[in-house]
Amino acid sequence: MRRYAAVDGLRGIAILSIAVYHTGLYSNGIFGVDAFLVLSGFFVTLTLGRDLVTEGRLGLRAFYGRRVKRLLPALLLVLVLTTGAVWMWASAAERAQFIPRALAALGNVANWQAIVQGDGYWEAAHRPGPLSHLWSLSLTEQFYLVWPPALAAIVFLARKAGAIQRMTALLIGGALALTLVAELTVWGAFVFAGEGADRAYLGTDTHGMALAAGAVAAVVVLWTENRIPHRDPPPARSPLLTSLLGMSLLTAIVVASICADSYRADWLYFGGFAAVAAALAALIVLLTSESPLASVLSVGPLVAVGRMSYALFLVHMPVIWFTRTILENLTDVEVLAVSLPVSLMIAATLHHAFSEPLRRATWDGRRRILAAGLTAATAVAVLGAAVLPPGGGGAVRVLTLGDSLANNFATALSHSSSEIAVSDGGIGGCGIMSPQATRMPGSGSLDVPTGCLPWEERYAARLAEDRPDVVLIDLAWDGVEQQLDGRWSDLTDKATQNHYRAQLSRLGGLLEGTSAHVLIANSRASTCVTSAESAAIHSRMIAEFAAAHRNFSLLDLNGHLCPGGDCATTTKGGAPLYVDGVHFTRAGLAELEPWLTHEVLRVAP
Repeated sequence: MRRYAAVDGLRGIAILSIAVYHTGLYSNGIFGVDAFLVLSGFFVTLTLGRDLVTEGRLGLRAFYGRRVKRLLPALLLVLVLTTGAVWMWASAAERAQFIPRALAALGNVANWQAIVQGDGYWEAAHRPGPLSHLWSLSLTEQFYLVWPPALAAIVFLARKAGAIQRMTALLIGGALALTLVAELTVWGAFVFAGEGADRAYLGTDTHGMALAAGAVAAVVVLWTENRIPHRDPPPARSPLLTSLLGMSLLTAIVVASICADSYRADWLYFGGFAAVAAALAALIVLLTSESPLASVLSVGPLVAVGRMSYALFLVHMPVIWFTRTILENLTDVEVLAVSLPVSLMIAATLHHAFSEPLRRATWDGRRRILAAGLTAATAVAVLGAAVLPPGGGGAVRVLTLGDSLANNFATALSHSSSEIAVSDGGIGGCGIMSPQATRMPGSGSLDVPTGCLPWEERYAARLAEDRPDVVLIDLAWDGVEQQLDGRWSDLTDKATQNHYRAQLSRLGGLLEGTSAHVLIANSRASTCVTSAESAAIHSRMIAEFAAAHRNFSLLDLNGHLCPGGDCATTTKGGAPLYVDGVHFTRAGLAELEPWLTHEVLRVAP
């Protein structure tokens, strides 16, 4: 079967851009995923079309067999190894997020799971989880379930096996894919306007135009292959013109990427993604002809990376997550310098020593049964990580609520003694102020995280589910600027203070009816997310509130971290205390844990 080295080279560029983007090195560069989707639509349609042209039928059974052999073994291995790493090194919050993501990835519904859970593609503080990237793999797999049967239906309607009829069927399929691009673009704009960027970006029904555009490119290439069947690749009528056009398309894609500082940009959903997908599809078609540009993209290293792109896609995010977890306080450049070479080495091993031998092997009945058994075993292993979390299996049940520091508290306590069992109910960027949006000094407006509000219902549900002995709450995020009734302010504003007192009163009413004792933390005096004055007012209001309620006690976090007003930035051993000026490093959590454990046990019934 004819292969186009330049297209593999483009695939290599796409996967490298994805890996670099996920290190957080830059926020502009979101179209690597779109390139990968267009290429996926191209390759699957090209494969099916070649089957039709050469054999007179699509061969869906053989196609799906090849897909399983190519995709499943590597995915299972990566999920099992990542589960082990998460079980050993992840925080309590990361473990809680990992389980549903892993199961959703196994079931090829990771994008819809992210939508339901309210997880954005790029999570807060540039700390995506080890499986955050698998939404696009699920989207592709869903396309594989729908598009081949649709082509088979077109071929069935054509009925005859003549070459002209087969090509006519492919052209009809191309027209259908082109129509699908237009329809999904219009639908994506409608969904974006009504439900927001995360739903429109992650949804199969709204981001599938890239896959459909790749299908259109494949039909064009199939038509060319059958007109010029003996050249690999076929010659271009004007190689120089082909290169200039290809470079123009590539430049336009890069410029559009620079202009898109976030996948939430409005213009992307009103034709932007469709235009980029069309440009990528046209570029792929040009790269199937001989030209100087095709020669440049056909260089050995790029082609080699492109051909192991699936393995690199699977492993790069777990490697980035592991790098940030073990080697804290690295800059984005340092994360890239460590994670990319490691990812390439692991991907090469996975591809050449594991995936390719299994793909080329004949799968008889026993191997199919073994594959099904390994899939089930992977699901059991993932669930086992939830049932048997490391540490924290004791008698005192602790529930953490509030913002991302509540996640930190849960992580510290999960490595505590056997006297404590902790459950993490914190959500980053989520307090009890109930604003329309929030912002930090120097940042733009930040959306309230999905699932945060109404916090009263969420707190009540967690209290009923976990039945804690101690509730540990951190609400430092309420000290940042809040948009309330369309007006921006913080706790230095009297009206905002009155609003917050009312919110605290609601919190007190919710928790006074339980048997749990509540530890509520004050704010550290010096952070980069809020002004010192607002933090001081927040701490004073929290102290007054705790003193006024019988089952509440103040957790003097500020006093512990800033004795005498001097806030430490390193541990007693000299290691950095904070990852980003707010959240604790592993060394910081280890130093915080004994004090936090003592405070919890002090108020436990």
